[in-house]
Amino acid sequence: MLLREFIKDKKVAAIAESSPFVVKQVCSEIDFQKTKTILELGSGNGTITKALLKRMHPNARLIAIEQNREFVRALTKIFDPHLTVIQDSAEHMRSILGELHVERCDVVISGIPFSMMKDEVGIQLACDMYDVLSENGICIAYQFRDTICHYLKIAGFKKIKRKIEIINLPPAQIFIAKK
Repeated sequence: MLLREFIKDKKVAAIAESSPFVVKQVCSEIDFQKTKTILELGSGNGTITKALLKRMHPNARLIAIEQNREFVRALTKIFDPHLTVIQDSAEHMRSILGELHVERCDVVISGIPFSMMKDEVGIQLACDMYDVLSENGICIAYQFRDTICHYLKIAGFKKIKRKIEIINLPPAQIFIAKK
């Protein structure tokens, strides 16, 4: 499905699912016992979504925002009462969270391809991710390029760490930014 959507949709950057190694790296950064609300931007076909749901605290909530119709169809087949799937652009995350009566998120995870967008859009998205995070919240972005690092600094993230996972197609960079 990913390869087909990559060919069809110019906003899709991945040609294959995130590897189990990327999933493990992303999940290893989250304290699931303390995390109550996770916002996932660009959830794709749900590879990371499913891993998050398996590890989440029973009272936690996962909000997945994905704009690709085929990926949303795949996400809505994940039956879990803790998951809310919204078909929309990450650019609307603040209003979406407002409609869901969510003030802040403990974790924001992003798989959206920052390297494929204009600087002003990338900067605004990074600022929005910063704004929706709770105090001491973390943003985790898995990317193929390091474009997002600059945006995260502009947004105000103080500590930014980068990990590289070569066992992925293509190799992925995982950025962990703390508010």
